[in-house]
Amino acid sequence: MKKFELVNQWLLDWNKVKKSDFLLWNENRIEIPYNENKNDYYYNQGKLRRTRNACVLYANAWALWYLMDYEFSEKELLEIVDLAEAEYWWEEDLWMYISDWVDCVRNYWNKKFPQRKVKTFRMEIWDEDFAVALRQNHRIVVWYKTCSNYYLDSQDDWVIEWERFWPFKWWHCVCSVYSKNEQISKDYWILIEDNYDWTKEFNVYYNNKISKLKETWTFFPSAYIYLKEETLEDEIKNNIDIPKAVEAMKNWFWNWLNPRQNATRQEVATMIQSLYEKVNS
Repeated sequence: MKKFELVNQWLLDWNKVKKSDFLLWNENRIEIPYNENKNDYYYNQGKLRRTRNACVLYANAWALWYLMDYEFSEKELLEIVDLAEAEYWWEEDLWMYISDWVDCVRNYWNKKFPQRKVKTFRMEIWDEDFAVALRQNHRIVVWYKTCSNYYLDSQDDWVIEWERFWPFKWWHCVCSVYSKNEQISKDYWILIEDNYDWTKEFNVYYNNKISKLKETWTFFPSAYIYLKEETLEDEIKNNIDIPKAVEAMKNWFWNWLNPRQNATRQEVATMIQSLYEKVNS
């Protein structure tokens, strides 16, 4: 791939919030589970002509596959491109809102794997959830305004050390992850995983200035995370206290999905009916 394409990574528009952009933090706080996956796959967005400008596709695909331990094939990546063109009006040489790409990748996955659905949430760089998500071994989609100096800084010694990059010429989307070899702290040991494997010398590099770069809107504050959507079966399994459930079944008592919670009137009526039938059998 030409160096021009490396240092002119494709444009993204300013942040656009969609109805599907649910904030991770709200009054009913959502727990971020630990991601057990340890497998790594890497991508080069320039390998396929139709994806050479689709950095947001690869950043989202990377965050999703790492959560689900699933490597997208080239065929599947092109199917996501087809979906983006058909339903999100993306064109190969034009930008598309990051929130639309998040929607596109999530919807593609959930339709292809209805038994392994995922959900997406928006957070802010270096809020509490961002730090927790990094510690819990998740890839987080982040994006930034940049220029050739940022590229040069990252490739000099694979560490971003400058606090200002100017003039901005394009936007780019990547994944952030924390280095397990270091103690995570604000501004240090955040790894950026880019989408140019085998093309950039340092496709993965440290960004030790990410919070400062957020303050100057070099990095956009918003970031995205993928989490597994529990099926009803998973929810039941996670809520049931098995020994209590077995005991309840033996005694004809059963609190439907969760024996830890108080029984509803419907459940009480059912249990009374069961006892009546047992006594009169």
